[in-house]
Amino acid sequence: MQELKKYKKVDETRLKLYLIVSKSSAFEDPEVGVKYADSANVIAIKLKDKKYLAKVNLIKGLNLYEIRKSDEAIESYKKALKFAEEIQDKELQAFSLHNLAIIYSTHNRELEAIELEKRGYRIFTELKMEPNCINVLNTIGVCYFRLNEYQKALEYYFKSLKIAEKCKDDKLIGTAYENIALVYKRNSQHVKAYEYYEKAIKIYSAINYKQGIINVYTNYGAAKDQNNDLVGALLLYQKGLQIATEIKVDWYKYNLLTNIAIIHNAQKKFDISLPQLKEAMDYYISIQDVDSEYVSKMYFVEAILEAPDELLKKENINPTEKYTISLSYMLPILNYALENQDKETEMYAREIVAKIYEKQGNTNLSLKEFKEFVKLKDSLTDFEKKEELLTKEHAYQMDKERILNEAEINRQKIIKYATIGTSSVVLLTGIFLFIGFRKRQVFKEKQKEILFKAQISDTELKALRLQMNPHFIFNSLNSISDYIQKNDSKSADYYLAKFAKLMRGILENSEEKEITVEEELKMLEMYMQLEAMRLNHKFSYEFKIDPKINIRETYIPPLILQPFVENSIWHGLAEKNGEGKIIIEIAEENKMLNCIIEDDGIGRKTKEKSNYKSYGMSITKERLAILNNIKNTNAQVNLIDLDKGTKVEVKLPLEIKPD
Repeated sequence: MQELKKYKKVDETRLKLYLIVSKSSAFEDPEVGVKYADSANVIAIKLKDKKYLAKVNLIKGLNLYEIRKSDEAIESYKKALKFAEEIQDKELQAFSLHNLAIIYSTHNRELEAIELEKRGYRIFTELKMEPNCINVLNTIGVCYFRLNEYQKALEYYFKSLKIAEKCKDDKLIGTAYENIALVYKRNSQHVKAYEYYEKAIKIYSAINYKQGIINVYTNYGAAKDQNNDLVGALLLYQKGLQIATEIKVDWYKYNLLTNIAIIHNAQKKFDISLPQLKEAMDYYISIQDVDSEYVSKMYFVEAILEAPDELLKKENINPTEKYTISLSYMLPILNYALENQDKETEMYAREIVAKIYEKQGNTNLSLKEFKEFVKLKDSLTDFEKKEELLTKEHAYQMDKERILNEAEINRQKIIKYATIGTSSVVLLTGIFLFIGFRKRQVFKEKQKEILFKAQISDTELKALRLQMNPHFIFNSLNSISDYIQKNDSKSADYYLAKFAKLMRGILENSEEKEITVEEELKMLEMYMQLEAMRLNHKFSYEFKIDPKINIRETYIPPLILQPFVENSIWHGLAEKNGEGKIIIEIAEENKMLNCIIEDDGIGRKTKEKSNYKSYGMSITKERLAILNNIKNTNAQVNLIDLDKGTKVEVKLPLEIKPD
């Protein structure tokens, strides 16, 4: 800053100074950082230097992101990418892609973020910028984590760990350990989560990285809290608090102090929690951190309402005024939540306000607030209730849009509304705490569960529609009509009986989570028999079953193979000159069930000329992603182009249930 004041020329040197000041302002005063970036931009335009224009927009985007102007930051990063591509500067391209992906990853655009990061990863790998590769892999892991694809998240976190170990970068190794622990924590694999938190503590301690140790203690404590180990959580929070106090990092200190107070509240130790929450509140007010201030106030009010009068007197709180004091805290919080569309905070605030009015004897206002609280709470539980009473499609249509909208609002505000530590990830330039208070943890977990159920309903519905393909039904009825017109009653009866049996089987099996391989193959055979009749026996089929597999005791998701058989018939064999054949093989491979559908049709390469896209393939992949999430397995689909035809491998977990 001093050098900038001394230097008066408007040239490249001044431009560089503007960039240095703008970059250093990003985490201290980003509003100022934006202004200096704009000043640098004026000179860059004057110099017609696209490299500087790319750098200016990168640094401006960083500052804009810090002041929550995400849309403007996105535009800035896109400009940086455009200039970097025009001058073919790969390093600037990679940084632009990475920073753009960071914003997408926090704005419900994870799939776009993943694609951007994969492009960036290729460039960073080519340039041998391994620490940047680690950051990219961690961000991809974060995206998969938010998409509930925990197996993939782990895959990328372990990749980042491998590179970090190769680079011997202990800080990045520790971060990878924390991220891996977070996935295990989400899956309630507490033993594994604890193991990796311990590893992170050990490696951070070896390099005396105290802020990293504090971060692990915070997140490790949250994991213990989630596992209902309040004593263990309290011990970890206290260790973190001790270090934060030693190194005089106030934000960490009061973050942990608030966590500790919350546990003391849960233990009814209000003599400890009240002064702790008061101290935290005063700090948050002093630094104008409104969000954290309001969280601490909510717990402070809960303590006031439950603490004995004698204790309140010791804390200079008049027991006769405790309800008035509590309302003076809660009503501004409620208004703030309404203004910012923060449904979670609004829900909890209304619950507390309703209790206060009830204690005051103000029944009407208490009832009013309680009704609003119930409405908000029901917005999370309605899905499950209606799912039991309505058909899958009706329940899905009624609730999906509302649930996803609320999830998007909450996800966009995950950084904005933050106070109590629960997880850490590598983003942009370092570790960010994704934080929320104890009740909010429960809310978030419930929300994730409901969203996942919505995804399951959606995918099951799509799968059912896939099996009940209107074209197949229409064509089948036409075939029956054609047999009748030709007075071929025997064929008509046979076809109609098979068709009815198939439709009944589809509807019955669609309600099951798993069916035997035997049942699946029977359904496939009926389907192929009908299609073979309609195509004048243009193709034949054969089943090859591994003798080691008992098809009556081996289970797979229902109707999982039919879309691939349909593709073989209609996009491989129907257009082939002459007769064709489908081979369906079931084999055991590496403790997985490998289901193979092979045809000798025209093949995908020929079909791609017509821009054909398989809807069945995408639905099956969605179903397998859900299966992987639920069972922590690695089910997958592999497409293999043959010299003549196509082979599809559907690899499923080997599920054996003896009768």
